[in-house]
Amino acid sequence: MSVRKNERGPQKPLTVLTKATDLASHTITVCMSENNFPKKYRWILTNRIVDAAVAIPCCIRQANRLNPKTSSIDYARRRALQDEADGYCDELFTLLETAKKTMPIGSDRIAYWTGLIIEVQGLLENWKASDRRRFGSAGSIDDEVVQIKDEIQLLKAQLCS
Repeated sequence: MSVRKNERGPQKPLTVLTKATDLASHTITVCMSENNFPKKYRWILTNRIVDAAVAIPCCIRQANRLNPKTSSIDYARRRALQDEADGYCDELFTLLETAKKTMPIGSDRIAYWTGLIIEVQGLLENWKASDRRRFGSAGSIDDEVVQIKDEIQLLKAQLCS
């Protein structure tokens, strides 16, 4: 039984987006500190860390705007953006591992930071699983996801050159 729109309660925010935004904010705060990233070395690694962290909620927000109920193409695009956000989480893990080995960042700070990333990745996986249950089987959709990912990579390569 459906509920009329005017009788629905307040809409709950997308938890994964909220947590990803918290991750990005935390990342920016840590990267601004000279105790963690000395100014003379900041440009080497910090920009990439911040870029990856900020890209995660951007991908999530874009994916959330798509309506998979309307077309399989929107579902494929949404899935590609979810996967891209997950890829940025992996990139952030790698960059933090490098930072831990080369910069004066405490282990407890890295542990908390990676905990935030793991939480976002878990929420992303739950969201993708929910989408699979709600919007259909993988089948040809996965092929479309791969095609869209290839198109995204091509566009990125064109932008970088």
